Amino acid sequence: MEAWNLFDCFIAISSTCTIILDEISGFSIGGSTAVVRTFRVVKILKLVKKSRSLRYIFRTFIVCLKPLANIGSLLLLILYVYAIAGVILFGQVMRNGRLDDTLNFETFTGSILALFVISTTDAWTDIGTACLRIRAVDFDCKPNPTY
Repeated sequence: MEAWNLFDCFIAISSTCTIILDEISGFSIGGSTAVVRTFRVVKILKLVKKSRSLRYIFRTFIVCLKPLANIGSLLLLILYVYAIAGVILFGQVMRNGRLDDTLNFETFTGSILALFVISTTDAWTDIGTACLRIRAVDFDCKPNPTY
């Protein structure tokens, strides 16, 4: 029997056992089996060895990893600079709307998280509205915040 078939058999049996164990006793170990199932992606390497065109695409992907790392580090640098600017500019804004204990500009980590949410366009309008300087009931800057 081929090693890949044994590997698939092990994955299938362990997944089935965890499902049965979860149903019978209520004891859940689903997270560990999900990690083992991700190793099935390694089977793609078996196809890469056989196909010449897939080998070419895979080599191209490997060559592109270094430039992608450079672009990623540049994006992290931009995120870092804007996080510092966010703390300086919006650190005194009172928590309102979308700004809460974790998502705010009071600390550097909260600012990084807020900028990540903005960059994924998840709630960027809510965060922008919460930081606007308009005359509203829920907007106020505290002179010496004690957060």
